[in-house]
Amino acid sequence: MTEQMGRTMIVIVLVVATLIASSGAGAAKNMDKISCTYSISITSQSFVDIGGSGNVSVASESDCSWTTTSNDGWITVTSGDSGNGLGTVAYSVAANPDSDSRTGTITIAGETFTVTQDGISCTYSILPTSQSFGDIGGSRDVSVASQGDCSWTATSNDDWITVISGDSGSGSGTVGYSVAANPDADSRTGTITIANETFTATQDGILCTHSISPTSQSFVDIGGSVNVSVTSTGDCSWTATSNDNWITVTSGNSGSGSGTVGYSVAANPDDSSRTGTITIADETFMVTQDGIDVEASVSSSGNLPSIDYQWALSVNETDNSSIPGDDGTIVDTKTQVMPIPGSGMNESEKHFKKYVVVSDPNGIDDIAVVYGQLKDPAGVPMGDEVLATDITANVSQWTEAINLAFDNNLITEAAKDDMLDRLRVEKAGLKIYVVDNFLTNHAAPGNYQVYFKVVDKGNGFEENSNTTNNIGLLIVEYMSLKAFETDFTAINYGPVLVNSRKIIAGDENWTTADRPTIKNQGNVDINLVIVASSMWGQDPDKVSQELPADYLGVEFMGEHVK
Repeated sequence: MTEQMGRTMIVIVLVVATLIASSGAGAAKNMDKISCTYSISITSQSFVDIGGSGNVSVASESDCSWTTTSNDGWITVTSGDSGNGLGTVAYSVAANPDSDSRTGTITIAGETFTVTQDGISCTYSILPTSQSFGDIGGSRDVSVASQGDCSWTATSNDDWITVISGDSGSGSGTVGYSVAANPDADSRTGTITIANETFTATQDGILCTHSISPTSQSFVDIGGSVNVSVTSTGDCSWTATSNDNWITVTSGNSGSGSGTVGYSVAANPDDSSRTGTITIADETFMVTQDGIDVEASVSSSGNLPSIDYQWALSVNETDNSSIPGDDGTIVDTKTQVMPIPGSGMNESEKHFKKYVVVSDPNGIDDIAVVYGQLKDPAGVPMGDEVLATDITANVSQWTEAINLAFDNNLITEAAKDDMLDRLRVEKAGLKIYVVDNFLTNHAAPGNYQVYFKVVDKGNGFEENSNTTNNIGLLIVEYMSLKAFETDFTAINYGPVLVNSRKIIAGDENWTTADRPTIKNQGNVDINLVIVASSMWGQDPDKVSQELPADYLGVEFMGEHVK
């Protein structure tokens, strides 16, 4: 029994062991099915915009199955959509119709394979690339060609070209534009940038037409100045050029559109007439001028010389030129002159010039000298007669003086024209003289008389006065000026003693402010009032008290003023 049981147990053990071993083998086989692993040879691939195809290798256990699926419509699995163990997947990528890049995926055996693809490279073309227009302008279209959804814009680079439609778009399209009328005679060129391409528009200028009015002008021998009107279409440019040296274009020598040309004609030195032209806006303007009348230069009124015209002009000392009304107003035959205040101890002087124009029935060569003299408002001569300066040969000087006299109503236009004519060396009909005078700021106000006397070579003479001829005396009205100047603002007496006089003495030195100085800088009397401030005093018992202001006094030139 013991042996038998022992054998039985052994058998049982073996059986159990066998069963266990057998059970272990089955478990190992089941574990192999659960642990399938997969891998792919590459995990991504890039493509250009035209697309293409590619392959991916799959690795796995021999009896492990797998599938392949595209996750994007533009990626197609062309083979290997399923398999076991090792295998290959083939795929194709479609062309990208857009300018943007894109990314897609394929799931292979549970693994993700990534595909990236460039967008298309946009190209553009326009038709036509240029267009010509007449001066009135117009509207046209430009066609744009491009791939897919490539975007573009259209922008005018000139303000006379306007994009009226299609200022932006994508793919193929149309741009509409308009060209404004050209207001100029010159042609012009402009551009539109369309899809980065340049479209060029050229336009003709307008056809210019010009007219002038008047087309001719006649002048007497002394010449003169006149204007010509120019009428032109649009803003057509034009020029004005004199074709003769005795005709001068003084204004409007160039312009555009309508305008005015000013010109002057010089005096004719000859006794024969002459003709000249100005070319204005390609039109011919005709100028004719009489020759001089030599006999007109001789006066037949008596044998003595004559004072024909006279006037006075104040002088602007800043530029030393005769400027009427510089510091006053000229009225008719009387010149109003305002004195200039002095400065410190220095007097000022007001400068004015006296002009006289004379003639002689025997010719101006018979005139010997001209004297001038200034008389105060009481008629008392202010010094001796002085020789006037003959400025007949200085044309620019007497031309300016005559024009200034006319501009300020001192002479009539007829007088101006007569002098400008007869003072010319060719006419030799008049002579002009000038005398300089000065009045200080202290000269009395009132009407100063300007006296002239012209003497011929036979010692005959003519003088201007209220009784000798109708010229009369030339009057210069010197205006009233109230002005004073001090070198102090207050007088400080400092400490004073009761019943003791204290004097603050002035002087004539403007640099010592503690020595007060006052000067009348005008030409009329002035009243000066000094306002005193109250004083504080102390009596022997040191009791303060206020003293009235009139305890103070100021003395000016012997006159006591409180």
